[in-house]
Amino acid sequence: MLTDLFLEKRKTAIPVAHVAGVLSEICVPLAGRCILRLQMGDDSIENSDALMIEFELCISLIFKPLRHHLNTGMSAISDGNLSSIWKSVLSVLEELLREDSPSLDSNERQPSLPVNLKATMNQLVNEHLQNAISVLIAAGVLLSEGYSKASEDISFITWESVGRMGIPESAVVEWRQQALHES
Repeated sequence: MLTDLFLEKRKTAIPVAHVAGVLSEICVPLAGRCILRLQMGDDSIENSDALMIEFELCISLIFKPLRHHLNTGMSAISDGNLSSIWKSVLSVLEELLREDSPSLDSNERQPSLPVNLKATMNQLVNEHLQNAISVLIAAGVLLSEGYSKASEDISFITWESVGRMGIPESAVVEWRQQALHES
């Protein structure tokens, strides 16, 4: 239901600036924390199917509104709105995909998630990231190189962040080549 609200499946339209603020400041970070909680072992979830359903809902809240708004018209999303949402997404993904194990606040529980299930989650996150990067490249937003090392340059921010995620260098090179050919 929350994702539907951001995808404008209801009759009322929400101003893009409000959507961007809520997504970048509340929804995306909350979904990221929920995924970390799932990966650290959530005693309230009874089986791996229920865990994956919860995971898919969280991933959907991170990526679907972003892709929807990118696909329905870049003119409706100002650079500042897009930048704030994308920075939030990248921040969450860095936390999820970094090499060392995540921690939730001061709680130092060991992950009780089976290794293969966590690997499946990471693969799904990678696929969603790749899709989002492809959409940003196709829209002409993401370039192979950033123009400056400024915090507002989406290309620079993206490539720096992806480098910290542990994404294989071959994938990053492929994405940058795609961006180079699209421009």
